Amino acid sequence: MDSRVDLHVHSKYSNRPSEWLLRRIGSPECYTEPGCVYRTAKRRGMSFVTISDHNCISGALEIAHHPDAFLSDEITTYFPEDGCKIHLLAWDIDEPQFEEIQRLRPNVYELRDYLHLQGIAHSCAHPLYSINDRLTLDHLEKLLLLFNVFEGMNGGRSRRGNDLVLAILNQLTAGQLDDMATRQKVAPRGEKPWIKGLSGGSDDHCGTFVAKGYTSTAPACSIKEFLAQVAGRKGRPGGLDGTSLSFAHSLYTIGYQYYRDKFLASSWTGGDPTLKILGEFFGKEARPAGIKDRMRHYAYRMVGRKEKTRELEFKRTISKDLVSILGEDWSKDDFVADPDRFSTLNRRTFALSCKISNELLFRFFRKFVKRISEGKIFGSLEALSALGPVLLGIAPYLFSFTHYNRDRQFLCDVRRHFLGVSDKAPSPKRAWFTDTLHEINGVSTLITKMAELADRHRHDLTLISVARQAPAIPGRIRNFAPVGEFTLPENDQVKLAFPPVLDLLEYCEQEEFTEFIISTPGLAGLGALVAGKILNRPMIGIYHTDLPRYIRYYTDDDSMESLAWRYLAWFYDQMDVVLVPSEVYRRQLLAKGFDGSKIRLFPHGTDTEAFHPSFRDEEFWLKYGGNGGPKVTYVGRLAREKDLDVLVDTYRQLAQRQPEWTLAVVGDGPYLSDMKDGLAGRNVIFTGFLLGEELSRAYASSDVFVFPSTTDTFGNVVLEAMASGVPVVVSDRGGPKEIVQPGRTGIVTPARSSGALVEAIENLIENRDFRSQMSRNCRLFAETRSWDKSYLGLWHGN
Repeated sequence: MDSRVDLHVHSKYSNRPSEWLLRRIGSPECYTEPGCVYRTAKRRGMSFVTISDHNCISGALEIAHHPDAFLSDEITTYFPEDGCKIHLLAWDIDEPQFEEIQRLRPNVYELRDYLHLQGIAHSCAHPLYSINDRLTLDHLEKLLLLFNVFEGMNGGRSRRGNDLVLAILNQLTAGQLDDMATRQKVAPRGEKPWIKGLSGGSDDHCGTFVAKGYTSTAPACSIKEFLAQVAGRKGRPGGLDGTSLSFAHSLYTIGYQYYRDKFLASSWTGGDPTLKILGEFFGKEARPAGIKDRMRHYAYRMVGRKEKTRELEFKRTISKDLVSILGEDWSKDDFVADPDRFSTLNRRTFALSCKISNELLFRFFRKFVKRISEGKIFGSLEALSALGPVLLGIAPYLFSFTHYNRDRQFLCDVRRHFLGVSDKAPSPKRAWFTDTLHEINGVSTLITKMAELADRHRHDLTLISVARQAPAIPGRIRNFAPVGEFTLPENDQVKLAFPPVLDLLEYCEQEEFTEFIISTPGLAGLGALVAGKILNRPMIGIYHTDLPRYIRYYTDDDSMESLAWRYLAWFYDQMDVVLVPSEVYRRQLLAKGFDGSKIRLFPHGTDTEAFHPSFRDEEFWLKYGGNGGPKVTYVGRLAREKDLDVLVDTYRQLAQRQPEWTLAVVGDGPYLSDMKDGLAGRNVIFTGFLLGEELSRAYASSDVFVFPSTTDTFGNVVLEAMASGVPVVVSDRGGPKEIVQPGRTGIVTPARSSGALVEAIENLIENRDFRSQMSRNCRLFAETRSWDKSYLGLWHGN
């Protein structure tokens, strides 16, 4: 049977954390007792045991009395020319050698020479990990020249990184190494230095993952025989790669141990519920309360003091059923040799964290929105501050996902440099985030068409939505059930779905999307933004909706509109590219201080087959109670921000002058009852929403299309009407006016002027020849604005 050793593992003597999160809370890097490392390693089948603490051998000395244990050190060393930090593993050293290593470690070249002359078996640990963000391709070439053994399995690093190390070492040739030596002016050591050896280790810092990674060799009767094989480049790395989830679990465990040691003494009961729950959660035992804590507890019981409210709240929030999910699983040993079990345990731990954090985040956010809607600014800030403990609770996952994805571009550069991968960019794999697919509006129409065309062109696009039920549209869709929903203040027709942020983040990492397209600055968009930042992905933001003007309509509050603009400026500033559908809104964003270098035009298209003059049916409106007179049609959502009060006033005037003319209103929304009241007794048709061929016939069977909105950024319905051969009347404020060629395809009127609308409509209907020519022009123009052209421009970044 092969011999196995975990050649990279830590104990409590690794007490200077390299991870920002642990430094931030003042926690040591590791709490594991050396004896625990030894016992766990032996229990998990290791032939020999060592501890490789950072620049320290105290932990290894504590187990040195075991005949199958030896001293090791993870050395922090530097390239003296620029301070780039490197970690080396040196095995089976003695105390004088350790002291000399400490003296030499500021200079990697001198340290390498000493290790070589002393015959000390050593390896370059996690060679693609930039410890202090200074690692470059030149440094990697120098490492390949300086060392002959590299860590090919690090249990704390991702498979992506570990596999890349193996790929580089396996394809290395004598010629390549000679070229590097000439370029870097570093001489390699040893015979056939282009043939590299490998080592493996768990890089465990929490005690849970000891022996998850290891080095195996042919059967060895002694430590020296084992290490001679490793130094002779005959070692084989094995075990389980690290993941974002396992790394987060490690951070949680260390955090629990830190909390236990730092705060247990201040718990008046001597049995802090946080410690109890976390202890059960991570399979760790809380230290027993000291005599002072127990005496204080009994004293409080005698005077009848009740348990702290916050402790009771914590217990209520995290139920015993949730805690018991993981009670003893992580302390069992069989997951080390069972990748499926390891994955299952990680996912169960993650699911528990998601459930707790999602519920708490939603609770606090809902409270914050409520306070804002009540005008309680200080109360809202107080509610928001309560997020702090929750964010701290999920920080290990947020940090872990960041940690595992921050070097993505560097690894791509490494692969290209050492493996000769073509400079041609890989096929993009994009995720499109939205929260509006269940609604009937221009945004959902656009996204639906983009999904259809992505499928037709066989492009890798996934729509990600947050809704109670997955939208039934073509294409690849991944829907996340919201944690909860609430309505907007001042507009109970708009529901906001609170996304499960951690679940969304983990899904995006697993799918390895190359780019995010974000269609909403709402909660789903914020979730996508968090994921994009943490996973280090390029992000395209689409400015679909004039949100500040909408807010102004509903609140009649200038300060709220200004606040919305500040939020949007911040949100879209996080994007790499911002797409706007019209020039007028590009100029508006520039005027509001948006970064002009990021803004690009993204004009929409229309379906010229679905919307066509051939659908005209002279008897279409009869079934809705219409007469044979001319039809003036509006299609869209019935909402205040569409300036429908102007349309109501316009048709009142028209009805007095042209009683046989009919206003056809296609759509639905919160303003429907107001419109019915305002137009009572007039010749008006309300059809509700129409879809498919019924909508096509409604457009084509109209004589004039009117769209008074001043808030639409584009106006898909205007282009649909034009494709149907219907002249249009639009406002001179907003995006629709850019679609219209005045006098050729329609008429542009002053914003919110019912008198101008009346005049334009009468001019079109009464002048049949003018209207017919305009109808032909509309169709010709629409044929130049296909969805396919819009989609390909988006996909290829044109």
